[in-house]
Amino acid sequence: MKTKVLEAIKLALEIKKTISLSELVSITGDKKLDILKEIAKNKSLLRLDKNGKILGFINIRDRQLSKKIASGEVYYTNLINYGSDTELVWNHEKAQSFKQCYWEGGLGDCRRIDVILDTEENRKKIEAFGAVFITEAKTETIDFFWEK
Repeated sequence: MKTKVLEAIKLALEIKKTISLSELVSITGDKKLDILKEIAKNKSLLRLDKNGKILGFINIRDRQLSKKIASGEVYYTNLINYGSDTELVWNHEKAQSFKQCYWEGGLGDCRRIDVILDTEENRKKIEAFGAVFITEAKTETIDFFWEK
């Protein structure tokens, strides 16, 4: 939800490194108490310094993506075998059905791992279950989580 306070914080942080409560009062024209209540409600979305100045917003996209990865909605690639091969990482119980045995490493330092190799066929299997690649995942912006 967009509010005057959220818009003021965004605009001020584009030009400055920090913004204080008194600056927000002068920009928005609201009462200090109202602004303070709104900041207190949304404290978990803000990065604050030890003096209470607002430094910026937390990275919401990373938090949302980590939840989607854990639930199996999103998959991503990972390098294996010293970077020579790529695997698909998908946290879903169905992933066990198309994992393959793979030897990783060199002579004297190899180990057996179960992976989903990065092939078009495996990508199609994963996407058939409704999962999307991490770069195509939709996430909400700070405006969605902001409370008035």
